[in-house]
Amino acid sequence: MLHRDATLQQVSQHLLRETRILYPGNESASISRLILEHLGFTTARCITEPARKAGQVKVSQVNEIVEELHTRKPIQYILGYTWFYDLKIRL
Repeated sequence: MLHRDATLQQVSQHLLRETRILYPGNESASISRLILEHLGFTTARCITEPARKAGQVKVSQVNEIVEELHTRKPIQYILGYTWFYDLKIRL
């Protein structure tokens, strides 16, 4: 579980660590990236501003998402949407 003043780097590392427990190889990285983007953190921002604080609300959301992942709930259901080509489909 992340602490409330976690940085983007810590959030990113936490997501990778947690998703690697549940998913093989590249799938864990893809799911981590989906979560970060869902929360408004682009890959570029995570790389260029790793020491930036994620914010208490975002950290709380990360913790909730990770808890749901551990119940084996599909990421699409957790986020409430999925992408099909260029279409965002709400679930």
